[in-house]
Amino acid sequence: MVSSAEDIKELSEAPVDQLSLHAVAKEMLQPKYTMQGFEWKDQRGVEGTGFVRALRCLMTSRLPNLLPSLRCTLENEMMAELKNCQTSKGETHLKVFPSIKRIVAKTNSLFFFGDELCRLFGQILCNDADLVAQNPDFTNAALQYPQDVFVAGEAVRSVPQVMASFAASLTTRGHRASKVMFDHLAPVIDRRLEIRGKEGPSKPVKSPPSIEEDVLNTSQIDCMQYLIDTSPRKTPWTVQRTIGEIMAVWFSSVHQLAMAATFALEDLCVHPECVEPLRQELEENMNGAAVLDLDAFPLLDSFLKESSRLSVSDAISVRRKALKDLDCFNGTHVNEGDWVCVAQRAMMHDSDHYSDPEAFDAFRFARKRPDGQSQELRRFTDVKPDWLIWGYGNTTWCVPSSFLLPYATNEQADKGL
Repeated sequence: MVSSAEDIKELSEAPVDQLSLHAVAKEMLQPKYTMQGFEWKDQRGVEGTGFVRALRCLMTSRLPNLLPSLRCTLENEMMAELKNCQTSKGETHLKVFPSIKRIVAKTNSLFFFGDELCRLFGQILCNDADLVAQNPDFTNAALQYPQDVFVAGEAVRSVPQVMASFAASLTTRGHRASKVMFDHLAPVIDRRLEIRGKEGPSKPVKSPPSIEEDVLNTSQIDCMQYLIDTSPRKTPWTVQRTIGEIMAVWFSSVHQLAMAATFALEDLCVHPECVEPLRQELEENMNGAAVLDLDAFPLLDSFLKESSRLSVSDAISVRRKALKDLDCFNGTHVNEGDWVCVAQRAMMHDSDHYSDPEAFDAFRFARKRPDGQSQELRRFTDVKPDWLIWGYGNTTWCVPSSFLLPYATNEQADKGL
């Protein structure tokens, strides 16, 4: 375990052939058994890193175009969840985490699968006059898949290797969720790969369209298509391999956003004194804008950051597995196969970093310093050695949720308020 800024920087900058995040994920999730045989190498980059460009560059460039749809989708889905809640004595009772997971999955699907497959989620699209026909099989499978992988990965690590396949099949009910997703995705991926093959080896990856172009043509401009476009051309992926990559990224795109939004909404209920100043800030700065200026919401940003600080989902962060024996961190010897991590939760509760660290202080990050000077601008989405909920270094979260989270959580908090 490391915690100093110098050690965290050294850990994040270590060569991928020495300290590997991919190897950690492979050991934790056991994809060979939990993702229908899909498996990645211990070292990142061996089979290309097109997904990094697809997610970190292409999708984020398109984010401003998609924010109006994000707002509309969130509003529709939250209202749908509230309509399905039980009402007793004038009160509506909402099961927060299951509802948030469904909202997150359907919102992510808009960016991940585009209009073509969003309808499989039974999602209410903003340009639909009527409720889209439900497809509960695909919806339930997409929601269940990340949880299945987590649980099955733990089960596989706890049994002898000879029983790994049986344990994974038992805990996932015969890989039911992944099979349903595969069956729905296969014909779409097959058609898109065929189109890509006809375009020839020198066809460049399409840049994100302008907002006007996006409105006129939304077909096949989604995360799934960008993953296909940035896949290797010299050794093209099969349909099964492409779906494996897509489902692996989908697995990563739901959990963190759902957890952060759930804790934020619960903290709003536990600390009602925060509601009025947050609501006032929203009313003064929304102004009907399609794209939010996050700098205009310092109180909400501070509230979300404090909520995440006290309810951080992982006790450790920036996990790396040693692929060879190393001497680093001021002479510390690390054996091949050892993990090196950052003690994230302990840092979040450290009095050296935060005054009265166990207390919920909603606006601590928006308050001026004792000398009257404004604090350094620090956002919920910052990536710094003392703020690691998104990871750190070159492997900072590059999944759709990490870029959508500040906007999506702001919108969910807005509706909650």
